[in-house]
Amino acid sequence: MWPVPANQDPLAEPLEAYRHADTQEYRQPKHRTGTLREAARIALETHWHGMRSAKSVEPCLWRMVYFLESLGKYDLDLITSADLHAYVKRLREADNSPSFINQQLSHFHVVNEIAHKQTPPLCKIVLSIPREATRIVEKWWLRPEDQDRVSTWLRDPLSSYTDAMFADLIDFICMMEKLPRRYWSDAAAMRNHLMDRILDHARANWDDPKWKRIAYGICYGMGLRKVGGAPFRGRTGTP
Repeated sequence: MWPVPANQDPLAEPLEAYRHADTQEYRQPKHRTGTLREAARIALETHWHGMRSAKSVEPCLWRMVYFLESLGKYDLDLITSADLHAYVKRLREADNSPSFINQQLSHFHVVNEIAHKQTPPLCKIVLSIPREATRIVEKWWLRPEDQDRVSTWLRDPLSSYTDAMFADLIDFICMMEKLPRRYWSDAAAMRNHLMDRILDHARANWDDPKWKRIAYGICYGMGLRKVGGAPFRGRTGTP
């Protein structure tokens, strides 16, 4: 608890940085605490309050706070770039992805900035945050006008290649690419229903090489974009 009571005794033994602690101990540790934990509490009650991500942020944030406290860095002004690199190293050893590591570092940055803006401030500086290199995310690429043209052609009963189910698949993938990530979980039921329909259709059209490939892909856990046989481009690429 901050401020530290004057009669609180120091730990007989230092905390172990890599020791496992259950969720309750992360939230309410028995060791002394400081401005780091106080700033994290304020951030959860203000910045992340009411956000859908709050439930996932909270346990990750307390684990990070506990780790830094285990290094003896109870106060934000005691934390250095080397401590953040040590935390990154710990996350790497746990086989976390670069994007997850960057997310955790972003959480620390939020806490650091909120602490700096308090009156009086809980810290004097805002640390520069390291970033992990991430791979380029593959994206579905199809111009809106091309999507409309392909969708119309596939649904035309007089077309030389009519396939309404494949048109539904293309339209849904393009819709998911335009949909903000925060709504993806809401679209999960629709996606699962469509995948079930596609699998039934693929099994019924086993003689068609395209649908045979799609059926195998779904059965082996292939993602929606791969199932659609989508052309890809990099996130920063151009058509």
